[in-house]
Amino acid sequence: MHKIKSIAVSLLLCASVVAAEEASTKLNQWHTQRKAVIDAIRGCWHDYKDNALGYDEYKPISRTGRQWAASGESLGYMIIDSLDTLLLAGLDKEYEQGVPFIIIIGAIAVPYGVAVDGQRACPA
Repeated sequence: MHKIKSIAVSLLLCASVVAAEEASTKLNQWHTQRKAVIDAIRGCWHDYKDNALGYDEYKPISRTGRQWAASGESLGYMIIDSLDTLLLAGLDKEYEQGVPFIIIIGAIAVPYGVAVDGQRACPA
């Protein structure tokens, strides 16, 4: 009976070692995938910043930007859309690069009566 208990304990120990190794491997894979995603986000931001900063849309194949407004003026959609992603990815340096542009857009847009919560900021 003692020998059976000893074998059972040995099997449990082996199983736990194998499970720990598998968990470690999965954790390493997760970290590798996480780094790849963050590197891709960083690369996309730098491409946009270098080739189309201020445009509402970035076309990565042609490395050009496009404005959505009929007037051709930037509404800053790409930067606004990117900031939360940069922040969630922990890319603080890149986030800080986009913030001044948003401040400029706000300073320009509000006096011209851009809608805020369905109300015009300034009467027309």
